Amino acid sequence: MNPLQYYIAKYATFCYPGNMDIRYLQLFRHLAGTLHFARTSKACYITPSALTRVIQRLEAELDKKLFTRDSRSVELTSAGILFKQYCDDVLERWNILHDQLSSDDILQGKLSLFCSVTAALGILPAIMTKYRKAYPDVQILLETGDAAEALTKLSNQDADVVIAALPDTLAKNLIFQAISQSPLIFIAPLQYPEIIIKIIENSCIKRNRAEKIRSVAKFTRDNLFRIKVI
Repeated sequence: MNPLQYYIAKYATFCYPGNMDIRYLQLFRHLAGTLHFARTSKACYITPSALTRVIQRLEAELDKKLFTRDSRSVELTSAGILFKQYCDDVLERWNILHDQLSSDDILQGKLSLFCSVTAALGILPAIMTKYRKAYPDVQILLETGDAAEALTKLSNQDADVVIAALPDTLAKNLIFQAISQSPLIFIAPLQYPEIIIKIIENSCIKRNRAEKIRSVAKFTRDNLFRIKVI
């Protein structure tokens, strides 16, 4: 066993009964996904100073730095990457245990959901009304943000379910369920109908917001007119 593995094993002892604190592992894993203290503290309902203390305690227990941090960025260290793998395993086992200890005929627990504000206002209400009636004991943890981040959050296990546009290629470990279909409508002045044709031919509209803005911006520059991307 190398020294780093020893520290992980040491923390495994720290985490289990009488010293177990699953919350610390959840906070660490979320921060490992966002690499942003402010975002994690907001999403997890904890102050940035309290979150910093949690990370410091974990680092003290492991005797290893888990993050490198400067004024511009936060990155996982090699120890942090290994510890995230450990956290993923422990939290998965914890969720399985929690499910097994729950009543067989009642669905309980927490469900984290990420989507854009638009989806939260336009799509979720109808779904949640039915879901709450069917599963009243499930606690919904809703986080809103840029839809372009949805699949990344799902892959990083920072959310159990996300609402997002179907990508061209869906990862094999993800399942997609269509819940809505939005028409793509172009509106242009009558005197410039060729605008619509050029947009379609050049495939300027992308599902990813960042790509969409770049593509539309380039198209408008090339054709000497302006479009406001909403």
